[in-house]
Amino acid sequence: MNDTSGMFEMTSADNYEAYLKAVGVGHIMRNMALKATPTVEIFPEGDSRWRKNTLTSIRKAQVTFSLGERFTEDVEGLSCPSTITQNGDQLIQELHLGNSTATVTRTFTDTGMDELCEADGVTARRTFKRL
Repeated sequence: MNDTSGMFEMTSADNYEAYLKAVGVGHIMRNMALKATPTVEIFPEGDSRWRKNTLTSIRKAQVTFSLGERFTEDVEGLSCPSTITQNGDQLIQELHLGNSTATVTRTFTDTGMDELCEADGVTARRTFKRL
C-alpha cells in the first residue's frame, strides 16, 4: 500500500473548469483556481484526525477531518459539508452540494497523487507529483 500522506504539487489538470462550473463555483473564483498551481499537504494527526492544507500563491486553506465524519470545507468560495473515507491507497471525499453530491477520489502512488473529480456527469482529473 502506498503512503496516503505527504506533500504534492499539481502538474496537470484536465477538464477542471467544467468540474468547477458543475459544482457551482462562480466565474471569478473559477478563473483564480485555474491560474493557480496548488501544493497539497495531507498528514495524519494522531489516531483518527487528518489535516489537509492547500497552498497557492494567493491563499492557504486548511481543514482537519476524521475519516467517516462530516466536516465543512471551503471549495473555491463554496462552503461544502464533506465526508472522507479511505479505501486502500485512496481517500474518497463526498461533497454535499444542496441536492447533489460531488466526489473527489485521491489515489496515492510512490511518485504522486491522482485526483479524479466527478459532479453532475462531469469528470475532471488533476495530477500531482510527490515532493
